[in-house]
Amino acid sequence: MRSKLIDRFTGEVIVDLPPSLIEGRYVVTAPTLLGSHTRLKQGEPLISDGSDRCRLEDVEVTFSIDDLAKANEARAELCKEAIRNIADRSRNKDLLSTSPLFAINLDKEAAPTGLESLLRSIVAEHHLRAIQEAPNIEVEYTQEVTPVGRARRLAPRAATHLASHSELWQQRTFTGVVPREVLARFSNDRYATYENVVFARLLDRLEQILLARWLRLNELRASLEAGRDFQGADQRHFHRLYARVCELWGEVYRGDAAEEGLASALKALGGVWALLTHVRELKQGNLYSQIPRGAQVPDSMQRTNLLMYDQHYRHLPRLWDSIVASQATREPTAAEIARQRLRLQSDYSLYVGVVLTRALQKHNVAVGKGIKQGGEAGLESVGLDWILTHRSGRVLRIIPVACWSSDLRDACGSVPLGTLICCPEGVVWLWRQRALNSAL
Repeated sequence: MRSKLIDRFTGEVIVDLPPSLIEGRYVVTAPTLLGSHTRLKQGEPLISDGSDRCRLEDVEVTFSIDDLAKANEARAELCKEAIRNIADRSRNKDLLSTSPLFAINLDKEAAPTGLESLLRSIVAEHHLRAIQEAPNIEVEYTQEVTPVGRARRLAPRAATHLASHSELWQQRTFTGVVPREVLARFSNDRYATYENVVFARLLDRLEQILLARWLRLNELRASLEAGRDFQGADQRHFHRLYARVCELWGEVYRGDAAEEGLASALKALGGVWALLTHVRELKQGNLYSQIPRGAQVPDSMQRTNLLMYDQHYRHLPRLWDSIVASQATREPTAAEIARQRLRLQSDYSLYVGVVLTRALQKHNVAVGKGIKQGGEAGLESVGLDWILTHRSGRVLRIIPVACWSSDLRDACGSVPLGTLICCPEGVVWLWRQRALNSAL
């Protein structure tokens, strides 16, 4: 690899790449091609393009997996949304005027989606339940040579077949033949018709969508309850912190807005959970179990007569079209994912800057280059990092890393004193005791 990397944690120049790279930890020292699609500029962080492995110039690199994000995707997505929202606000005004709390549009979040409203009306009329209990099936007829005692119905050509197969006779009499085996006709119910496959795959997609929706609403509910519980906490200890957080909370939620939003979230949660429970009950039924998992339906489903005119089945295309319309976004390319992740690193750095600026607002700390006359300290941005410099010359480097990998915890063990690592999980993983003595 022609270009080298700088480790933001230690400030060292990296020549030999480690076996697993943490997104955002390293910056490139010269324009570098990531994969075959994205050229990183000098000073930009090294990020993934969505895959665990990708090429950096002529070297293949491996990234740590986002195991923390996978463990709680709803929380990670809400966190990314909040970071983007706050960073965009800070670009439109100065850091000090930007609230570090994310104002959630609770009315919009709690409002039922078009799919939920449609599904609720169809469930109320018991159309899906009716399909489950009395599905439209096809009868398949097969012919098989079987003992006489097992045969319930003879095949149309049973007599001709018996006449030409004397080995099936038990005995021959003066009046005819006594058969030992005959050609019988059997009927089998075939559940895996096209319409029933649509029904089964529709249940799969509904469960996936409703579960993701429920997880998001539940995460919003947990956030609001955490804020409410903090307001009701014992403020005798750390009363200044308590008062400051409540002040910030009041900037976002006026009056009873938080309580009203929590009530809306709980109501929406109950509605989504009822629909999700109904879909899961249908999946436990006999019809769903009869459909092979490998039987799939494309997005542009066929409109058969049954799906168009049957009093119950005709509602399946309505639900299917609603799902396809709600998921009509194409998958992003590797280049688009890389640019999104680069933007996230920049947004998170701005977010940390907003938090630091508001936290140090009452401590006479200047934001920008240098320390104002009579000031205690100065805070400035260097690349993606923030440098807090005391008037005595002591320095604390704050390094924001938008990463959801647990490998970041282990990596913090080698960070020098006077360095603080921040991650979107809201946990500072390294602030060794002696670092306090080397900073403010």
